[in-house]
Amino acid sequence: MDKAIKRAFDWMEEIHRELQLPGVSIGTFMNRPSLRHHEKSIFGSKDGLSLVVYCPLEVKELLLEVEPKIYFQTDHYLGYPALLIRPENASKNCLQERIVAAWRMNATKRQISEYEA
Repeated sequence: MDKAIKRAFDWMEEIHRELQLPGVSIGTFMNRPSLRHHEKSIFGSKDGLSLVVYCPLEVKELLLEVEPKIYFQTDHYLGYPALLIRPENASKNCLQERIVAAWRMNATKRQISEYEA
């Protein structure tokens, strides 16, 4: 396994342990590390160097404008509710906030209540 991909898997495992989001599992999407909720990838890594997180388009546009050193997109993600992250420029707290926000987009009311309790 490529070192960058291994590092991304390690990030996923650490974040998964720390957040303990109901219904979230660690797995793969297209043979790349991913946090999944209801069989949908909400956070992952395409190349082991950058991270991708599910994100509403209006939030994505704001983050791209406000924090361009952290967030970016490629042509592949134009118009798609996913945001690319440069992990070397993002704090752990920043990553966790984006993951929780992505999870909330897909979580049930019961899961959100369980998490908040």
